[in-house]
Amino acid sequence: MSTLNKDLLDSTSREAMNRASDLMRTLGRPLLMPEFALLALLRMPQSTAYRMIQHLAAERSFKPAELEAEIEAQAKSRVGRAANFNYLTDQNVSAPISDETLIVLDEGRAIALAAGEIYIASEHLLGALSQTGVSTAGPLQRKGVTPTALATLMKAGIVSRRSTTHDWVEAARKGVLPPVFPREKLLYDLTTLLSHSNGRNVTLLGPAGVGRRSLVQALAFLVAQGRGPARMTSVIEVSEAAWLDNPQLAMQVALRQAEGGALFVPNLHRFFGRAETQSMAQASKDLQKAIVDGGAVVIGTSTDA
Repeated sequence: MSTLNKDLLDSTSREAMNRASDLMRTLGRPLLMPEFALLALLRMPQSTAYRMIQHLAAERSFKPAELEAEIEAQAKSRVGRAANFNYLTDQNVSAPISDETLIVLDEGRAIALAAGEIYIASEHLLGALSQTGVSTAGPLQRKGVTPTALATLMKAGIVSRRSTTHDWVEAARKGVLPPVFPREKLLYDLTTLLSHSNGRNVTLLGPAGVGRRSLVQALAFLVAQGRGPARMTSVIEVSEAAWLDNPQLAMQVALRQAEGGALFVPNLHRFFGRAETQSMAQASKDLQKAIVDGGAVVIGTSTDA
């Protein structure tokens, strides 16, 4: 029996699955079905999914407690089919999952990727639970918690904090990017290079702590103020966790988001040379192709060595 890769889940969705596993055992059920994942989300005020349900409950005049009671009754009476997969909780407790739960997680990942994330957040999980054909879809859709309603809320900004990438320009506009001391001469040189019509990729060399990252953050402030290089609207950085968990997918997501802007890649040299995994090899190939094709500006850091 295979074990589900927990690296697909963000921290909140992982906690939801852990709680779902506990609920399964508490209610004496043999399989981790979609109902248990939804019950967990309904009892997690810290999750984006919970906030979405509360928002829709107020808008469409239903009581979340009634939805919770209906889902719990359904979980007690329904029998799922085993998927030959286990979910291993953070407490190393193994929970067999149903075939529908496997479908939910697969659909949740598709929703996450469409939103530019490689991790399944709670809103992606809720969106998958509301899809027609899943056992939880009926109760959710009857209350107005539909895929369309959830997608509208996500577009309106009710989403988890991004865990795959981070747009420094957007953060600067929102006032959440930490202030930096602008080194005017270096910043001028960088913006000049990035304003060229061709060959706009830049590698910043120097030892750790010399200020390469803060120089790019200063660039993001310029772009946010409308004073950056022409044809640059964003500065995208990928989280180190995403590079470690799935470099190939993280690179694909980042390059797509960086179109019309710049992709900041610390330690650029790791994408040149011998790759330790197939995923890293493909990520390196995609980055090298982007540098040659010029689809997105690449700003990297490295050392003289």
